Amino acid sequence: MKKIYFLRHCEAERHPTLLYTLDSLTKRGEQQAANISMNFSSRVDCILSSPYMRAKKTAKIIGEKINIGIEIDSNWGELNRGFYTERPYQEFLEEWEKQGKDYDYAPPSGESVNHVRKRIVSGIDNVILVVRKLLQTLVCRGITTSFFYFS
Repeated sequence: MKKIYFLRHCEAERHPTLLYTLDSLTKRGEQQAANISMNFSSRVDCILSSPYMRAKKTAKIIGEKINIGIEIDSNWGELNRGFYTERPYQEFLEEWEKQGKDYDYAPPSGESVNHVRKRIVSGIDNVILVVRKLLQTLVCRGITTSFFYFS
């Protein structure tokens, strides 16, 4: 039987004023990844990670502990908020509200929710290709899967 494990990155640093996750793990996050690796041992054949440093670091720690490399899949990246990336998340939400919560709305230099959905589907297609070749797969990414639950 083939198994796929979806794992969100371990605890990451938070921006002190903008209140979103930064791209590095805390010491606790590094320990969490080491602890998680004990649950996989030799049961993992492949680790796929998003391009974000926090996810790659989580995957790398686990991979090193179980002696397996990681593959990066850029399809698992978060929504690119463009102009709003370095601004409080609330500002982006307020603008999206003004746009009628339109899933095709893309902020300047950013991307739409529907574009992210298409990327995630491509990411899932990539996972399916890997699973066809392997017995078990570990995917290090979590937050973008929430885009499937928008109605």
